[in-house]
Amino acid sequence: MKSSNSNEIKDKVLKLLKSELKISLGEGSPDRVLKISIFEQMIKRYLTVNIQQILDDSSNLSLEDWKEFIDVQSDKGVTEFWPSQLSAIKKGLLSKGSSFAFKMPTSSGKTQSIQLILYNFFKSKKGLVTIIVPYRALLREIEKDVKDILKIFNIKINVIDDLKISKLLMGEDENGLLITTPEKLNYLIKEDPSLYSLIKLYIVDE
Repeated sequence: MKSSNSNEIKDKVLKLLKSELKISLGEGSPDRVLKISIFEQMIKRYLTVNIQQILDDSSNLSLEDWKEFIDVQSDKGVTEFWPSQLSAIKKGLLSKGSSFAFKMPTSSGKTQSIQLILYNFFKSKKGLVTIIVPYRALLREIEKDVKDILKIFNIKINVIDDLKISKLLMGEDENGLLITTPEKLNYLIKEDPSLYSLIKLYIVDE
């Protein structure tokens, strides 16, 4: 949800830089022109890839709602989105309510994208989210990747890697995360069909 205050500040900064650049060109000061031009490009890049800026522009949540997510990413030294993440966000990853599919190459921010989807869901909705992975070997890896984000909401994580399935762990507010394979999910739903109605979001990692 874009902040009008934020927009006004951006517009003022860019307008000021253009004005300064025009003055410097008129004065024939190459050093000053170079410095202002570099700074202008840095600002434009910041507005294009910065996490805080993109979330403010491209989601249905307010910037204040995203604060804890931004803090978690900042603690890891992450302040920008990758091009593939930016593409998915701009196409409606955080604003569309229906199905959404996107493809990412290796090491291009898939983990952070899953964190983003989870945070966006639990900040505004309740229910069970299921992450489906193709191999058992990935179950604990995904659990480790999303743990920091789920701590914010005190979400219970259920990793189903065998057929000895106990009662699903759900938080007091009826939120929970299930990480499993397609085969185990199929088994779970056959054993307890009511689970199907509990799952409000599927994240399929292929």
